[in-house]
Amino acid sequence: MNALKILQTVLSNLDVPVYPIVIPESAGLPCIVTSMISERANSRLDDLAGQYEALVRIGCHAASPAAVMDLGEEVKTVLLQTVQAKLDNGNVLVNCFKATTDITDFSDDRTVYRRLMDFTVQWWI
Repeated sequence: MNALKILQTVLSNLDVPVYPIVIPESAGLPCIVTSMISERANSRLDDLAGQYEALVRIGCHAASPAAVMDLGEEVKTVLLQTVQAKLDNGNVLVNCFKATTDITDFSDDRTVYRRLMDFTVQWWI
């Protein structure tokens, strides 16, 4: 399990395609792209469970400023509700926290609006 697979699972309830790392050229709007910023693993000595933490970036893409902001709020709501969530048949425990980055921008031709948000994902296996 890795942070991008976790995001794919957690965000799958949204009615928007989620792509890891890059948006396919054939993709329509709206859509979400996920990417890794950093990851670290901690092995806890008191038990054999592995603890991991990653800083990830969620890119929301939409056809209007209002739509991209709304999509970003949906993503934020879903991820902030991911506290002690059990994934992978209960084998992975996940927490998500909002990091400080939250940026908006748009394409030169103003047909694609983007909101980039960073989150910390913690998981134990």
